[in-house]
Amino acid sequence: MRNKIKAAIIFVLVTVAILVLASCSDPADSGDAGPASETAAEETTLDELESRAAIPDDLPEEDFGGYLFRIATRSDEYSICDHLGDLYAEQLTGDVISDAVFNRNRKVEERFNFKIKPIVIDSKDEANPTNVFKRSVLAGDDEYDMIIDHMIHMGMAGLSHVFYNWYDVPHINFEKPWWVDDATTKLTIDGKSFFAIGDLSYNSIDYTYCMFFNKRLLTDYGIEQPYKTVRDRGWTIDYLISITKDVYQDLNSNQQVDEEDDLFGFVSNGYSATVTYTWAFDNPVTLPDDEGYPQLVLNNEKTPAILEKLNSFFNDYTGVSVLLPGATKSGKSWVDYVPDMFTDGRAMIITGMFVYTRLHFRDFEDDYGILPYPLWDEKQKEYYTMLDGHGPLMGIPVTVQDTKRTGIIVEALSAEGYKLVTPAYYDVALKTKFTRDEESAEMIDLVLAGRTFDFGYMYDGWNGMAFYLQTMLTQRNTNFASFYRSNEKRVLNYYSQVIEAYQEYQQ
Repeated sequence: MRNKIKAAIIFVLVTVAILVLASCSDPADSGDAGPASETAAEETTLDELESRAAIPDDLPEEDFGGYLFRIATRSDEYSICDHLGDLYAEQLTGDVISDAVFNRNRKVEERFNFKIKPIVIDSKDEANPTNVFKRSVLAGDDEYDMIIDHMIHMGMAGLSHVFYNWYDVPHINFEKPWWVDDATTKLTIDGKSFFAIGDLSYNSIDYTYCMFFNKRLLTDYGIEQPYKTVRDRGWTIDYLISITKDVYQDLNSNQQVDEEDDLFGFVSNGYSATVTYTWAFDNPVTLPDDEGYPQLVLNNEKTPAILEKLNSFFNDYTGVSVLLPGATKSGKSWVDYVPDMFTDGRAMIITGMFVYTRLHFRDFEDDYGILPYPLWDEKQKEYYTMLDGHGPLMGIPVTVQDTKRTGIIVEALSAEGYKLVTPAYYDVALKTKFTRDEESAEMIDLVLAGRTFDFGYMYDGWNGMAFYLQTMLTQRNTNFASFYRSNEKRVLNYYSQVIEAYQEYQQ
C-alpha cells in the first residue's frame, strides 16, 4: 500500500508540472516562446515542487495506534459550498484535487498510524455546526479533536472559552510556510490565538473574493480587457464604474429594469461581496496598536467617502444591478443570483470567489477572465481582498485529551497539504483547468498576494462594525457619522469582551 501511495503522490506532482507547463506554452503566442522557454518553465515548476517537498515538518515519529482523528466540519448546503472535499476523499477518482487530498491523508495516516474521521454537521443554519460543537465542549464531552467552520460563528464561540490556544499545542510551528502568516498575526492577541488558517484546507483559496468578466460582452461594447489597466494601476473603482454604468439591455422588452431578466454591466450582491470593499479599499476595521491589541480605526475621512461612492454606484446607474435584499422578487437567493446572471450571459462584470470557477463556471460557454477588486484610487499601494466568512477557520477544543497527538497530526496534514494539495488545486485546477487565459493566472497570483485579514472581521460576530457597508447600503443610508455615534460604545464593548477572553485564558 505504501508504494502505491508513493506512486500516486509522484503522479500528482508530475501532473502539476505538466499541466502548468502546458498553460505556459500557447502555440498562438508571438515572441520568444519556444523550446528554451518551455524548458525553463518546466524547470521552474519542478524546482518549486521540489522546493516545497524539501521543507521538513520537523515532526517526531509516533504511532497513534489506529486512533480516529475527529474533525467537525460543515455540510454543503449552499451552491457555493464545498466544505468536505478539502478534508477528506474516500478513494482515488482521477480528479486531480480529490486525489491530492486522498494521497495527502493516506501519507500522513500511514506515517502516524491513525485515521481521519470527518463529522459533518448540518449547516443549513450556518450557526449550527459551531453551536453543536460549543454545546459539546461546554458539557465536557470529548467528541472532537478539531473543528473547521464559518469564521464569524467561530469568532463568536471564542468568547465561551471552548478553544485551546494554538501556541500551547505541541509541534504547531507558525513559522512554517503552510500557515497563513497575516491571519496568524491578526488572530494573535496577548500571545495567544484560538484560531488558525493554513494549507490543511484549500478552502482558504476557494473563498477568496475577486471579480470575473465576460470577454464576449466586453468586446460587444468596445471595451478593452482590463488586464493592462490592472497592471498599470488604473483599475480603480471610478474606472469600474465608468465601463459598466451604461451597459444595459432590456432583454424582455417590457420597458422596465428587471433584475433577473435583463443584461447589466455590473452585477453583485449587497452581502459579503459588498463587505469586501472595506479591505479592497485599504480601509480596515481594526489595526493593532504598539502592543498588538486591535484598535477600532474605521472612523476616518475615507469611510464616508467610500459609503457615498458605493451608494451612488449601486443605485444611480441602469447598468448596475446589486441585489441589496436577500432575494430577488421571484425568490432567488442572493447566493445564486450573481453566478447565475453570469453563466446566463447577462452580466459583463461580477463579484465572486474563486470557488465559482469549480462549482458554477465549468460548463460556461463564453470565455471569461479573472480580476482583482479595484483600487480606491491610483495612490493606493496594492490590490487587496478578503476571505469570505465560509473560509476555513480552524479551532481545537479545550476538551482534547492529547494535545501532542493533535499538534502532530494537524501540522503533518498542513505540511502535506502545502506540498501536495495546494499545488494540485492552485496550479492545476484554478490556474490551468478552470481559467481560460494566461492573464487570469497572473491575476490569481495578484489577488492572493493581496489577501488580508482583520480582527474586526473575524471577531465581528455581527456585533462589530465589519458589516457596516452591508447594513448601511441595504438601507441606502450614507450618514456614517450618525451610524458610528449610535454604535461605537456597543462595538467597543464587544471587542473588549473578545480581548478579555484571551486575557482570561488559562491552559
